[in-house]
Amino acid sequence: MLAAVRPVERDDLNLFCVALSMVAGNQEVPPSLKSYVVRILTEAKSVAADITKANSAVSPEAISLAFDLIDQVDLFDSAKSVDSFEKISPEIANKFLMRVEGVDVRN
Repeated sequence: MLAAVRPVERDDLNLFCVALSMVAGNQEVPPSLKSYVVRILTEAKSVAADITKANSAVSPEAISLAFDLIDQVDLFDSAKSVDSFEKISPEIANKFLMRVEGVDVRN
């Protein structure tokens, strides 16, 4: 059902990916961006765990990310361990970036 409404473009997660790129590059992330990432990830995990939670209150970015979590079990497992921004390691950030953008940002 959700696959039928999935957007073809992936620029819906640009801001999310910017923050993860900063984490992967060991750069400082502004507090407002940290809050955004945690909110999107929390909503995405909720939808990925129970598809009936996909409603109009869930952000489009979270729905898009939920597709990736559903599609890739190891990504979902990594997401489950994140309940605060500080728990997003450079390795986890890079795993998400590889899935969403297809880019390895490690040096």
